[in-house]
Amino acid sequence: AAWVRSMIKPRPGYSLAYVDWSQQELGIAAALSGDLALQSAYQGGDPYIDFAVRAHLVPPGATKSSHPRERDVSKACCLGMLYGMGEQSLALSTGIDRTRAADLIRLHKQTYPVFWKWRNSAVDFAMLRGRIHTTFGWRLAVTRTTNARSLANFPMQGNGAEMLRIAICLAH
Repeated sequence: AAWVRSMIKPRPGYSLAYVDWSQQELGIAAALSGDLALQSAYQGGDPYIDFAVRAHLVPPGATKSSHPRERDVSKACCLGMLYGMGEQSLALSTGIDRTRAADLIRLHKQTYPVFWKWRNSAVDFAMLRGRIHTTFGWRLAVTRTTNARSLANFPMQGNGAEMLRIAICLAH
């Protein structure tokens, strides 16, 4: 959590680097799904504003600084869709009404249909085969108690962990 970062201090003679990817999970979803619209949004620099424009939350030309509230709602929607957040959770987390949350989810599905097909196929594959894996082969076994939302989010989280592992190896 952001509030504890200042408490992490290296001992004397050592250093510490805090590294974070910008919009990593969304970028992974765009790349792995092959969704050209999602890739375009990611490459445009601010995929959350891009979706906010597409969802008619903001006018074309809007920015993070000109429409911070709308961007926050769009960001919550875009990230929540990676793991299957529902309308009630989206409404509660953003302070919008449930009808608008349902509308945003529908718009997300219409805007990024290739992503949704890929995401649902990944979950189906995992449920049918009893496993899901990252690009480099890290596997997650699926049991009766495995949550489908965890399976939907695994490609982004697992491949993000793979990217971190490779980055640490290269830095070392």
